Amino acid sequence: MDPLLRWKTLSERLDRFVASHGHLPAFSRADPEQYSLAEWFDRQIRYSARLSTEQLTYVKGLHSLIQEKMLNRSYTDRIASSLCKKRKYLLNRLELFLEKNDRVPSSQTAGSEASLHRLFYNYVKEASCYPQENKHIDELRLLHPTATDLVDRWITPHSEWEKHCAKLAQFLAKHG
Repeated sequence: MDPLLRWKTLSERLDRFVASHGHLPAFSRADPEQYSLAEWFDRQIRYSARLSTEQLTYVKGLHSLIQEKMLNRSYTDRIASSLCKKRKYLLNRLELFLEKNDRVPSSQTAGSEASLHRLFYNYVKEASCYPQENKHIDELRLLHPTATDLVDRWITPHSEWEKHCAKLAQFLAKHG
């Protein structure tokens, strides 16, 4: 199934849920359908900066509670502020590490090096969701040749979409 069609199908299910229950889905383990909708909707909010013009137009036709959450710019502004703090902290630590070791931190080590590797990975994955962060990701690429390889490997958008599509396919197969 086409990813946009899957997205619209789940958006319609979410809209029907909100219309019939009068609230957004909650993370309730007692109701697996509500839980999976809440999980999907939470991802949509986090990645709302990636929505296409068609998707944003579609959201404007959904229930007002959904619109309020999906189109709330202050939420994405808070994320951008958080990313800025993470980026400054990460750049400082990475530069010190590179000066001392002439390589990027490895996940195969223990302690602070592995922690710095996770910080680097998590920042790149999170920042890649927001187009305004691209210039900062490019700064990370310039730090060291191995940093370029890692960033390019981590940012591959197709792998992220493939994961989401597979998860949606499982959900739709289970819940029709």
